[in-house]
Amino acid sequence: MKLEEVNGHLFVKAFLRNTLDQPIRFEKMDLVLITEKNQPFARKTFDIFELIEVPAMSSVPWKFLFTEDDRLGVELPANDQWRIAFEMVEEPDNGHRLELEPIWEERLSEQDKKNLEATVMGLRELKKDELNFTGLNMKFIEPNKAAVTVLIRNGYEKALNIETLPLMVVDANEKTICEGAFKLEDFSVNPNTSKPWSFIFNEVHMKNANPDLSRWKVIVKQ
Repeated sequence: MKLEEVNGHLFVKAFLRNTLDQPIRFEKMDLVLITEKNQPFARKTFDIFELIEVPAMSSVPWKFLFTEDDRLGVELPANDQWRIAFEMVEEPDNGHRLELEPIWEERLSEQDKKNLEATVMGLRELKKDELNFTGLNMKFIEPNKAAVTVLIRNGYEKALNIETLPLMVVDANEKTICEGAFKLEDFSVNPNTSKPWSFIFNEVHMKNANPDLSRWKVIVKQ
């Protein structure tokens, strides 16, 4: 949107745009400023201490500061002929992959699969022998009935069989939205994979009719 130079520093105002149907969170960004001839003139890794979340199908304005030390010795482009972009830094492949049950393979479009793969690759790396549950999507399909899609992430080097899963969903105010125990048949998650699964919470599971869904999370009850 805007680029200003002050005492050798570059102040950039930009929009972070999300065209996916789910929110995206940023903790770290590798950004580069580029001239109209695709020549980088500033580069910086931003560690975002205040987590940025871009809601689904929306744009969020943000300010970025490139100091004099971040500049690459290239003359500043004239007439606003510049752009800001993510710099794709290749990281070692930890082997973690998306895993889909056959019914998901059949029902999901190729674009939906790519979106899920991007989500899996964009999440923080699992610790060794960590089992993680990440909420992907929640929607009310009836006034007192909700469908919650959870990404089950297996950081073990062996397959994990899950027979019973007691889940609780809390809103932005840490208030319980719904909770229930689910029995799963022949359900396993392979080593170093993430598998999505949807859980239906019926009227008996619902605890809060007016939750604050600006932020929510899934908790596995002990």
